[in-house]
Amino acid sequence: MKLDSFAAVTDREDIRLIWSTGVERNNAGFRLWRAIKDPKEGYAVALLKKERHFYQGGCTKGQLATANTDSSSPLISAVGNSREGACYSFTDTSITQDGTYYYVLEDVDTSGKRTFHCDAIAAATIGKGLTISLEAVKGYCRQVTGSN
Repeated sequence: MKLDSFAAVTDREDIRLIWSTGVERNNAGFRLWRAIKDPKEGYAVALLKKERHFYQGGCTKGQLATANTDSSSPLISAVGNSREGACYSFTDTSITQDGTYYYVLEDVDTSGKRTFHCDAIAAATIGKGLTISLEAVKGYCRQVTGSN
């Protein structure tokens, strides 16, 4: 899977994540990971639940994915195979405190191989809060996931 873009946009008290793919081959789906820097305890990391995702209506390229309604699946469903890619969107409605939230996209292929996109971290700030270097977050992502 080729990730073309990944961005986070503040939407009142929520954060909307938007990403687009180029080529998708045997792509089973995605997971979204969120981290926020806690001044006392380091990073608080969470896997976002898939019930809050939807697909972007304004996709100008490629195929627009259809929603996976299988609530037992841990993945946000992907197109799977596409030469043009697709556009996806997810709204994080579980924001609990002010701060800068950092998001990492993980894709999983049909054989179960996991890829963390540590170089394409998206960030958004809600209210007032602690911000840190994006390079520090990328380094933390690589350390935790074992990615290059």
